[in-house]
Amino acid sequence: MDEKPPAPTGAAAPARGKLPLLYRRIEPLNAQRHADVKLRNPTDFALARGVGAIPVTLGEFAIVARQYPIIFLATRTDAPPLAAAALGTNPNENLFVGADGRWLPGFYVPAYLRRLPFITGDTADSVRKAVYLDVESERVSREEGAALYENGELSKLGRTAIEFCRQYHGQVLGTAPFNGALAAAAVLTRRFYPDVGGAKPQRSSPTFLAVDEQKLAAVPDATFLDWRAKGWLGMVYLHLFSLAHFASFEKLKQRRAAEAATATPMGTA
Repeated sequence: MDEKPPAPTGAAAPARGKLPLLYRRIEPLNAQRHADVKLRNPTDFALARGVGAIPVTLGEFAIVARQYPIIFLATRTDAPPLAAAALGTNPNENLFVGADGRWLPGFYVPAYLRRLPFITGDTADSVRKAVYLDVESERVSREEGAALYENGELSKLGRTAIEFCRQYHGQVLGTAPFNGALAAAAVLTRRFYPDVGGAKPQRSSPTFLAVDEQKLAAVPDATFLDWRAKGWLGMVYLHLFSLAHFASFEKLKQRRAAEAATATPMGTA
């Protein structure tokens, strides 16, 4: 779930290999190559149905913490953990996407999902960033939807989407130092997902990372004051507060199961 996609090997070469969560095949956005691209189904999140956690940025912590547990996910050994909103009681459960692909009404949709099918990333120039398009996304069509380009220029929809993508990228860059600081201070500890129930967790049981309050209390004063000056302490406390939402997931899980059981199958009405 690394944010940074690989740099393209050529101006129009599709980037393959390890891509961020939910991305399939990205190409640098190009007015000629993508002139007939249309965007469709912006409120359909069926592609995230089996995803139990979605990355979030510091700018989202306040609203996310009111509805979801904020957890941290280990990525690569050479990268800091990633802050994410937990969406279920295990890594493959999303309780917020219904059978129709819609997000549960009244709940915040993480910006990571709203940004799709675009992503901002590297080019051959280490300084310049570019916007990429996931050409295999369900939201991309050549036949139906709202036009991305009009008369060789980005449409109003296209400009809005690209600006949102760029703003999100800035939020990602601003969140990375916070994630890295928690890792460097060694305040994160592994915790088991509640889906293990009353059974004794096994080594293979799914885990996530969370701040350990005892380790946080042992952080040197200089580090603590630095975090306070940067506004990070508030984010840590929002994270700790938000973990209580796991307790409500079981009720939500039961409710969603009941709704699915009573739903009328298509074609039988």
